[in-house]
Amino acid sequence: MATDDLTQQMDDLNVENSDHYSDDSDFSDSDDDFNGLKAQTSSAQPATGKSITGNSIADKTNILNKFSDKIKTDELNFKKQRINKDKADRATVENVLDPRTIRFILSLMKKTVFTKINGCLSTGKEANVYHAEHEETGAEYAVKVYKTSILVFKDRERYVDGEFRFRNARSQHNPRKMIKVWAEKEFRNLKRLYNSGMNTPEPIALKSHVLVMEFLSKGDGFPSPKLKDHPFESAEEVKHFYHEMIYSIRFMYQKCRLVHADLSEYNSIVHQGQLFIFDVSQSVEPEHPMALDFLRMDVKNVNDYFARMGIPVISERLIFRFVIETQNNLGFERDDKEEWLEYINKMPLRSDDPEEVKKDELRKQQAKEDAREKRKTKVKKHVKKKLIKKRTGGKK
Repeated sequence: MATDDLTQQMDDLNVENSDHYSDDSDFSDSDDDFNGLKAQTSSAQPATGKSITGNSIADKTNILNKFSDKIKTDELNFKKQRINKDKADRATVENVLDPRTIRFILSLMKKTVFTKINGCLSTGKEANVYHAEHEETGAEYAVKVYKTSILVFKDRERYVDGEFRFRNARSQHNPRKMIKVWAEKEFRNLKRLYNSGMNTPEPIALKSHVLVMEFLSKGDGFPSPKLKDHPFESAEEVKHFYHEMIYSIRFMYQKCRLVHADLSEYNSIVHQGQLFIFDVSQSVEPEHPMALDFLRMDVKNVNDYFARMGIPVISERLIFRFVIETQNNLGFERDDKEEWLEYINKMPLRSDDPEEVKKDELRKQQAKEDAREKRKTKVKKHVKKKLIKKRTGGKK
């Protein structure tokens, strides 16, 4: 049924939850007749207030016959159609573009944030990113639309619980409301990074779960490559970006008061020769109960990636201390990026740290034991399967 028909039914269905018709505007044209019937009924009642059964039933029958064409009784059909309408409203394209989301995008276009939206740039576990532009100014934007139909990223609560800024967010178990909080969290984190002078895309606008930010382009509408896709020219360049990444972790912690909590080669972009950090929806403040655990995870992810790239990496323990220690405790009088990068360059490598060497040996030994146990389990399952097959004569 069309929306207009449903609206008309709702307007007509005003007798629900009511025992009289005196306030119903639909019956206004028959007020005189109805008042006459009411007067007759009142005069027929004795002084005690008890109604005469025969007359009362007759009056009710006359009223129903008179106004039967105005009373809607197809409530079951009405409810069924409302359910179908709700399902249609929640249907999505590419897991993000439902009618409600499209209205948000059109609202942003009416405000001339951008005038044209193009194809999909990337799809992720929690959102899709689309390319948009303002045709008059030539500005390009990335429109991040969070997925609403399927909540793939299920462990969001641990990034919000304990976060003072979102202490009043009580809808963690409602996916649709939680996504709105998640988008707001990323917008605020991006704004904090950008205002602090961090290399990050500039946040432009937020409408519910639709986030508009600066598009980092290498030209002709193509996005700048992520760190994992960047074509390194030499080992020295790999080392340069490794030091930049360590400096960025400290800058976020000390200046922006944030821990990324999911930092890797997938969440960083090489734009015009500089390292940019993005995807900060899960980032937390240092006061978060799990902030230091997230920080250790970030340091480990960064070290693992650059170790795979074939360069010697710094001890994780020393990087962690470098990030959380104050400027004075590290012996710096002023905050200068070049001095920080020089300090990072002189930090002892993991291969030179006896504790890290010992940990590496323990990790290798543990990995061998885990592989051995896995093989034993596999053999046991194979033998058990053969015995069952032999006993049953090959029958399942």
